[in-house]
Amino acid sequence: VDELHGTLQFIFAVDERSHNNGFSLHHIFGIPSKHCLLHLKSVIPADAPEFPSLALQLPAMNWHERKIADMLGLTPVGHPDPRRLVLHEDWPQGVYPWRDDFDSKQKVPRVKGTYEFHRIEGEGVFEIAVGPVHAGIIEPGHFRFSSVGEKILYLELRLFYKHRGIERFMRGRSLLEGALVAERVSGDETVANSVAYSQAIERIFKVAIPERAQRLRAVFLELERMHCHLADIGGAATDIAFSIGAAKAALLREKVMSLCEMVSGSRFLRGMIAPGGLRRDIDNEVIHRISSFIEIALCDVKELEATTFSRSSVIDRFMKTGVLSTEHALNLGVVGPVARASGIAVDTRTDYPYGFYAMHPLDIITRFDGDVAARVRLKFDEVRQSLGIIEAALGAIKSGAVRTGDFAVSSRGQALGWVEAPRGMTLCWVEIDDEAKIANCRLRTPSFNNWPALPYALHGNIVPDFPLVNKSFNLSYAGNDL
Repeated sequence: VDELHGTLQFIFAVDERSHNNGFSLHHIFGIPSKHCLLHLKSVIPADAPEFPSLALQLPAMNWHERKIADMLGLTPVGHPDPRRLVLHEDWPQGVYPWRDDFDSKQKVPRVKGTYEFHRIEGEGVFEIAVGPVHAGIIEPGHFRFSSVGEKILYLELRLFYKHRGIERFMRGRSLLEGALVAERVSGDETVANSVAYSQAIERIFKVAIPERAQRLRAVFLELERMHCHLADIGGAATDIAFSIGAAKAALLREKVMSLCEMVSGSRFLRGMIAPGGLRRDIDNEVIHRISSFIEIALCDVKELEATTFSRSSVIDRFMKTGVLSTEHALNLGVVGPVARASGIAVDTRTDYPYGFYAMHPLDIITRFDGDVAARVRLKFDEVRQSLGIIEAALGAIKSGAVRTGDFAVSSRGQALGWVEAPRGMTLCWVEIDDEAKIANCRLRTPSFNNWPALPYALHGNIVPDFPLVNKSFNLSYAGNDL
């Protein structure tokens, strides 16, 4: 971090007591200047299940280390906040879901327990509890505000109400079954999660996928990015009662999702990605329809942006609201559009190129104000960029195979896959056994890195601006609560 300007991206651990008499601890750092990811592995003895915490030196490690403590019972010694993170207070002590001796079919008994929220004391300070059940149809999450009047002094998050045990569920699955599970981690990150998983498998087997599949994967990834960004833009408009902008954004998003349905039969592009390439091809008529959509969409995006930022009421609500400073974004390891809107030039497609992006270099789009306005404008910029990527990917596409069958029976292996999802870098580490079944899998979506930054963006804002700031981050509950 100090010498190579690296950023922490992922920490995870694996139970290896059956063959290594201990646990393995993995730290993954991104080194953008070297276009590489640095994967450090260390061993924790079974009779001393602890490791030194680095969360005080690198705040980005905070949640990662706490998750390891919950799931494997490895203690991060010296951690500034040793409370539970993933497993809530009704989960019994000493039961660790990632350990090999945990019976995933058992019904775990519930116990009584209380989560101790941080309390802010002082005259005129009071707490506002929001969630975990919300008035709308959003997923569960608890937000505990400490405020004076409407001014927010402190926000504490309590998530993982949707924890489903996906990483444990992956064990023993076939390679294709793993892809089907990965794409269901979070609905609007279907392609990103399944591509990251598939790239890990392809690296284990040292398989190169056909160029047509690389180009079509990029098309699907960018369609997914577009419908996510348009949902965010429309959501921000809705939160400030800007109905015209919300309606126009919803209409354009519907066009993109209808295109996704025509391509795959699924509005979220499910069922298209598999290790080795694609599960099926798309015909030339569909490619022509996508190409024809690009020019129409560019005009629609231009009109929507002009409509949005020509209103003084919109600018008044967006500007200087929910500012995330560059310093906080760097310290917390923030990724994706949230980082780029705070002036940090990080983009997996450019920093660690893969697939079509290795053939078609991109400029990283950044904005520097770090507020809601910057995040919304950046997403407009990236929708236009996505249309350009789709046009480039389809412009020179040739007929041919979309999946390689070169998956020889392999001995045990492990590898990492990475993708720039709509919310930022997604990582997937996979280990396979001698029968080419999944032995272990660890996923880290961008929401896990970005949720801890939300309270910093809200400090000093007013409570009514919380929905707007939250929507401009657009973090996934399901994608976080694996």
